[in-house]
Amino acid sequence: MPTKKTSKKTIVIKDSIGTVIGNYAKVVINQVNEKFIKRLGIEQRIFFSILFFAIILVGIFLYFALRPKVATTMSGDFRIAVAGFAVNGQGAPDDLGYELASDVNLRLEQDIHEINPDLVVTVWGPDQIGSIQGNDATSRAEQAEKIADRIQADMVVYGVVNLNGSNWDVTPEFYISTQNFYEAREITGQSDLGQALSFPSFTNPAWRYEFGKQMYARTQALSIISVGLGYYALRNYSTALQEFQSAENVQGWSDDQGKKVLYVLIGNAAGKLNNFDLLNTSVQEALAIDPEYARPYIGLAYVMYFRAIAPFQKSQKPTDVDNSYLTQCINYSNQALAAKDKPPLADVVEKADFARGQCYFLQAYSGHLNGFSLAIKDFQSVISAYDKGANPRIRELAGESNARLGLIDNLDGNITIAAQEYQTAADLLPDVPDQQLLYRNRAQALRGGLMTSTP
Repeated sequence: MPTKKTSKKTIVIKDSIGTVIGNYAKVVINQVNEKFIKRLGIEQRIFFSILFFAIILVGIFLYFALRPKVATTMSGDFRIAVAGFAVNGQGAPDDLGYELASDVNLRLEQDIHEINPDLVVTVWGPDQIGSIQGNDATSRAEQAEKIADRIQADMVVYGVVNLNGSNWDVTPEFYISTQNFYEAREITGQSDLGQALSFPSFTNPAWRYEFGKQMYARTQALSIISVGLGYYALRNYSTALQEFQSAENVQGWSDDQGKKVLYVLIGNAAGKLNNFDLLNTSVQEALAIDPEYARPYIGLAYVMYFRAIAPFQKSQKPTDVDNSYLTQCINYSNQALAAKDKPPLADVVEKADFARGQCYFLQAYSGHLNGFSLAIKDFQSVISAYDKGANPRIRELAGESNARLGLIDNLDGNITIAAQEYQTAADLLPDVPDQQLLYRNRAQALRGGLMTSTP
């Protein structure tokens, strides 16, 4: 008589609570003798049913209560998120964007560890961030902005892979959060790390080595820039400047690998330290690399503005304002507006309008221009672009524009409107306490003057 073969039942547990519970229930039922169940009375069946579901509920409760909590926002002094790269084109491996981001993530962590800053620098990779997709830089920058806002990241690193004939071009990019760098208007928004890296194929495993080799200098520079930005966010501008300047010495990092961004950062930090000569030199270096880069022109406009106002600050005589510098400031602002390379979400137009508006105001105030109409037009343009919060990136610029309009109204004798403008400016600057207090006090002083002069 042939032996009857028996097969053991297997249980497959998937990443679904419902599947686990369902399989567990099947196992329990299969192990209980059906004849035994039939012998039970209705009360006993109800009892065992309640007991069974109670056990399941307790299991679910324990699962959620005891599982590790996953952080939804980043912590640390400076926070870097590395997202999966966008891949545009057919024939690339499915996980190519993830692998590229993971490689950058690992190199950043290693380099920052070697730098060993006093800062706590946190780096999240594509496992926690996901990916950024899109054919154009603006759509990718918008996604990076949303990620930064959602997880409170200071910088998001990402990139794009495009099929170019028979080659694949990889362009690394990064986004600096406006929310956490409100004092660094010239550097926020999207930036890239230079010209694309080109690869003939991703089917050979050797591409990982080649990508790492080509990215070596750029990730080293990016790591130093990240540390410098961390000190910048803490308003330690001298240390930030030292870090940025040290990035110039990264071996193998050439001008076509995003060095123009570094020179803007050096200039911006120098400006915070009132070192306008270094600011001027640095942004000129950036323009030497890319004459169509808008950010340096904005930096130069501010250099000329501060040089123009310096004599007035010493003498407090409006006629001492240097109009020749104001003219250069206006020219540089216009060049920023005309430049072809305007990084997405960098709000170049609004920043240039604000810089130019300040120069027009000083020209009128010092008697070199008839009336404040040109200044008013530029400040109102910034406020309109802010659109009551529709563009939160330029909230500070809008607040400062309201303050400038308040000053103009005060000079023109429109005291009530001036007080309203200063109060609006104060309301828009909650995270700039010194400026907020200054404008709030001016609004109150103007209202006080109204009250004493009114019967």
